[in-house]
Formats: sequence, C-alpha cells, structure tokens
Amino acid sequence: MKVFFMQDIYLSPHYDDIAFSLSSFIKPNSLLIDVFTISNYIENQNYNSKNISVSNIRENEEKSFTSFNNLNFIKLDFHDRGMQGNPFSFYYNVPSNDNLEKMLMYKIKSLAKINKKFTIYCPLGVGKHYNHLQIFNIIQKNYEELLKNFEIKFYAESPYLSYKNNLENRKRNLKQWFSEHNIKEYKKELNSAQIEQKIKNLMCYKSQFIDLTENIILSKLADEKSKIYEIIYY
Repeated sequence: MKVFFMQDIYLSPHYDDIAFSLSSFIKPNSLLIDVFTISNYIENQNYNSKNISVSNIRENEEKSFTSFNNLNFIKLDFHDRGMQGNPFSFYYNVPSNDNLEKMLMYKIKSLAKINKKFTIYCPLGVGKHYNHLQIFNIIQKNYEELLKNFEIKFYAESPYLSYKNNLENRKRNLKQWFSEHNIKEYKKELNSAQIEQKIKNLMCYKSQFIDLTENIILSKLADEKSKIYEIIYY
C-alpha cells in the first residue's frame, strides 16, 4: 500500500461527501478514502456530453477536488446503493457487510502509527442514507479498538443536515451511545471566507448540481435561517 505523509483520514461514502460536509476541516496532505465509488447517480443529466460512465465522471471530479485541496485519495470500488434502488429505502435494515468491514478496517489499521494519533472523520448517518449508515456501523462496531490508535470524529452530512429534523432524529437514535462514550456536539457556523471556500470546493462537482450558480449550491447547505454549519461529534 502507498505510504502517505498524512494529517487526517476522511471516510467518504461517495465522491462529494467531504466537500459537502467538512470543507472547513480539510487539512492538506490528509487522506480521503472513498468507499462506494461505482455509481449511476448524476443530478445534472445534461452534463455527460462525453458519454463516459458516471463512475468515471465522478472520479474525475474527485480528482479535481483533491488536487485543489492537496489531498491524497484512494477508492474502494464498492457499489453505490443508488445503483440497486433508492438509497433511503432500507435505512431501517442495514445488514453487516463483511467484505466492506474487512477491507475498510485493513486500510485504516495499516495507517496506524506508534507515536501519533491521526484523526478519522466518519459519517454520522444523517439523512438515513444506506451507504452512510454502513460506514458508521463499521466504525461504531470497532470504536473501542480504533481509539487505541486514532481519534474518531463523526461528521453530520450535508446536504441532509439542512433538512428539517434529520439531525435531531439521528441524535435521538444515538443518544445512549453518545452518553456511554462521552461524545459531544461541536457546531461550527461558517464565516463568509469559509462559505466561499466551500462553494469553490463544491464547484468541482459539476455533475451533481442542476447548475453551478451560487444560489443553487447554497440552497443545499443553508438552514431555515440561512446559516451554514459544519457539525462534528467526538
């Protein structure tokens, strides 16, 4: 496996999740691990003028994002749930995925260092997206073991974060587990410079927006008070 000079590790279910959810937490030279990278999901149906696969389009967009932020990235090439049906329809029944757990834990453990604790950013599972919940469940299951070598932080995913009650419902579901592990919420309201940087990051993903006007992008991020937050739990 390639050795990285590394700051943090970002677990990203899909190619755009870190740009949406953790733009202000990005550190150069960190590692982005993209998991569900075989996809047929594209919002801008007019974007694919070159007639290449959606997976390749999205990978090329991720390369632009990682280059822009000086990040390393690897992909695991699992199938996006969207290829098999509605990704939100099966959130109440997310079975274990032994192959995914084995590969993901192998990648993470291979990055452990004796004298340094890297931070792993893991999706919280806001929005009931099947793929996001699969990754959360694996990290939750292995949480105590991972804490020996890593600091674990869970991020609330955008754009689901801006939908009414999504975050509150997820927090309610995890209330006991948060309490058992003394996990707290840290809510960061982005300032104008951070919002501008977030918009630049999201502009790397031309296939994922109807158009790239600032208002369209902001409409996916802002809450009812037009505030934009990034929220983590640890």
